[in-house]
Amino acid sequence: MALVLLSAAAVALVVGLAVVFGRDDSGPSRGATSTFRFDAAGALEGGLEAVSGRVELADGRAVATAASADEPAVALVDRQSRDGRLTVVASDPAPGWGVVVRWESAERYWFVAVPDDGGALALGRVRDGRTTVLARASGPLLAAGVTVDVRYDDNRVDLRVDGDLVASARGRSVSGLGVGLRATAVGPMWDDLTVGPRPRPVVRPDG
Repeated sequence: MALVLLSAAAVALVVGLAVVFGRDDSGPSRGATSTFRFDAAGALEGGLEAVSGRVELADGRAVATAASADEPAVALVDRQSRDGRLTVVASDPAPGWGVVVRWESAERYWFVAVPDDGGALALGRVRDGRTTVLARASGPLLAAGVTVDVRYDDNRVDLRVDGDLVASARGRSVSGLGVGLRATAVGPMWDDLTVGPRPRPVVRPDG
């Protein structure tokens, strides 16, 4: 179900029935960073599109309201990138919470997720409909309010939590460009989503 963008005057009529995502772009170029504020009072331009399941607005956050392991809730941002960076706050990192990058279709993509047992974050991929966990995050379990940072390119995905690198995986088996939110259960919440270019390594001059 597509998430429809509405005028500011119509927002009051739809809160609780549909989700409105406000976006604030730092610039018009493809390399600019987009910030998605889950707030009905935000700028009503740009947004996300639900390609499966359902994601709605609740208390200024995005929440999965229709999702399962067989049919995850997936909401993609309206920009695509082969190389990029996604950051998001885990408002409620309940089992099933996650994000998706390099989305090609429901049969092929990379993901980061809180597993069903509530254990360490999993970094994995879906290829030809088969789910494979390639790495587990080191360090403590994901807590509410923590920022998750996923950086990806043609053959690598790096996962950071509150700035610390906790997992990495490599592979060229998925070539999609989509990026967004993913949940395999009802209840997970997200906030302060940003999508932009992958940071370049800092080159320091000799001496």
